Amino acid sequence: MSEVAVARSALASSRGGGSRASSTRGVSFREQGHGSEDIEMMVQVLNKHLKMNLTLVSFDELSSSKPSRLLDLLNNLIGYLSTEYKGDLNKEPPEQTFQRVMHFLVVILGFKHLRQENQNELAAGIINGDRKTLYPIIFSICQKIDDMKKRVYLAKYMVEIKVPDEFLMDQEVNNIYQQYKQLIQNFKSTHQQTTTLKESTQDPEEIKQRIFKMEREKEQLKVKNEELTKKIRELTNDAEAFIDLTSKLNKEQDERFSLEKSQQDQLHKLRESEDRLAQVQKLLTETERDIGSGDVDSLIENLENVVSKLREETQTKLPTEISEKQYKIDILKKVSNMSSMTDALLSVDSDIRRLKEEITTLQDELSQKTENQQNKDDNRLTSMVKVVQKKKQDMEKRLQTNQKELSKVQAKIKKVEDDLKQFEGQKIPTAEEFEQLRQEVMQKANVAKKMKAELGELKKENLVLRRTEEILKSKDEKVEQFLRKLEQEKGIQGFRQIQKEIIDASQTKNEIDKEKGETLEEISKIVQELNEKINAQKERLKQPVKQLKILREEHQTIENEYNDKKAVYDNIKLGQESEVTKLRSDIKELQEEIERQQSLYYLLQSQGSINNAMKKRIDDEKDFLDPKSGKKFSLEYQSYTSFLKGRIEKLEQMSKELREKQKYIKETHDPNMKQIEQFTNLRKLLELKIRLQKEGITGSTQIRQAFGANNNSDSSFVQSGVDRLVIN
Repeated sequence: MSEVAVARSALASSRGGGSRASSTRGVSFREQGHGSEDIEMMVQVLNKHLKMNLTLVSFDELSSSKPSRLLDLLNNLIGYLSTEYKGDLNKEPPEQTFQRVMHFLVVILGFKHLRQENQNELAAGIINGDRKTLYPIIFSICQKIDDMKKRVYLAKYMVEIKVPDEFLMDQEVNNIYQQYKQLIQNFKSTHQQTTTLKESTQDPEEIKQRIFKMEREKEQLKVKNEELTKKIRELTNDAEAFIDLTSKLNKEQDERFSLEKSQQDQLHKLRESEDRLAQVQKLLTETERDIGSGDVDSLIENLENVVSKLREETQTKLPTEISEKQYKIDILKKVSNMSSMTDALLSVDSDIRRLKEEITTLQDELSQKTENQQNKDDNRLTSMVKVVQKKKQDMEKRLQTNQKELSKVQAKIKKVEDDLKQFEGQKIPTAEEFEQLRQEVMQKANVAKKMKAELGELKKENLVLRRTEEILKSKDEKVEQFLRKLEQEKGIQGFRQIQKEIIDASQTKNEIDKEKGETLEEISKIVQELNEKINAQKERLKQPVKQLKILREEHQTIENEYNDKKAVYDNIKLGQESEVTKLRSDIKELQEEIERQQSLYYLLQSQGSINNAMKKRIDDEKDFLDPKSGKKFSLEYQSYTSFLKGRIEKLEQMSKELREKQKYIKETHDPNMKQIEQFTNLRKLLELKIRLQKEGITGSTQIRQAFGANNNSDSSFVQSGVDRLVIN
């Protein structure tokens, strides 16, 4: 049913029994859980936005005195949100009013729940201004009036116009409709960006306050700066002396910083020296104690412990560190592959080889010393101890030397690593490119030296040539005239110019040939050097290439073994997964079958229960209709049939009584309303009379003037005696 039809039917029912239709709708506003606070909020919002002067009492009287005023209030509220949807209730038909209000509430404001209610009752409640219908609507609008206003603005651009499908079959119409939808999407994104910008933008007042605060701080800083400048000028009038003092202060601070750093380094070295001294003194004390006690075994044991510790350091710790550094150096060699880096790496390799040789020498000496100590007699123990102590000291010195060498090597490696870090993210040039660059630099350096020497000679020659030029210029004109005259006499004009050009060309050719020869020599030399470097590089890479081939073979063997085992694993895994998948599908089918059987079982059980109940009712009805059985449905009715017929008759009788009551109400409605109005006027008249008598005002003329002449009742007052009221 359309909104127009619903409104018309609701209007008809409201005219026939409007009070009943409106009274049957829902519960009151307070029964819905709303209190006086909500009504007060509605009054405040209406006063603020509609410029009204309502109170709680006057707002309550809107619906009690004249219900249409509540609908007028809703219409004004709709007009405040959107002037497009505001209508004139005096000229607009009721069905059009309902259609306009419903479209605004449902489509524009999004009150979708109104679609789910009884449309006849809703239309009657809106048209008649029922407070049970309009109060919740007005409350929902007032509760979020700012959001509703924003929603109305957006709905103007975002509510799509529905186009029937038969029109969309036209390609041109469809294209325009798609463009229309795309514009809606563009508006959504633009509005969202605008909202985000508004939220992210700072408040101008806050920015002004911050600017004002910063300006005030700026003024304070200016004052402080002026004060400091004034103090500085008072302290010294000589700017240069002040600058000198400042520079000296900076130098002293730098020197102090360097001295503090040097002091820290010296303290660190002092602590290390003290630690070593304490260790040596402790060892010396233990040795003297063992010698004094004459315990040869303990002395030998201590010496063996010392030797074992030193052997452990030389055989385990140092080789491990050296191997780690060697590994890093190998990596750096592979990464760099540059001639400039090769020299540094070769020096590091030589240092490492030298350290390895020293370590091997120390190990041999230690092993030899241990064997000699075991073979010596006890009579020579004292001399042996001295020799061992001396050897130990020498070995400690060597160990310290080795450690220093190792630290130097580490520093070199760190430097190389730092140099390499500078080239991270860049393409590392190859050895050939570096060699080519070196050759170019050398060539340019040689050319520069040669040109510098030539420049000196040319400067000397220039002085001579300038003087010669001056002399020749003085004679040039005479010689030139003589030669021209001679050429004319001999008939060979231009001979000297041609001869000059031929000489210049021959000189140019000689220079070019000379440059070609030099270039060919340089190229051959460069090629020879490149071949030598390539051969040297090949020789150096022979051993790593052999090792690489062996490692590749091992890698291939391991990879084949891995692939075989992985293939076996994949086959087993695939079989297990397929089996699990099959079992899961079987389980799923069985579960579905169980659910179908259970559903069928419960369906049949329910149908059986229903059939049993119907069969029992039929059997009971047969017994009720059989006079021989003596059974009855109830004391009043014999069977179900008689019970239902009786109910129908009662409902028809009730309907007849209600129609008569409705007819009586329609007939007495107008007289009763007139009587209510007369009694209302009577009450006002009596209240006015009492008030006037209290104020001391007498006379029917003054009463009529105070009461007004627009009442339907005719009243007269007797100035003395009894006051009477005559109602026509």
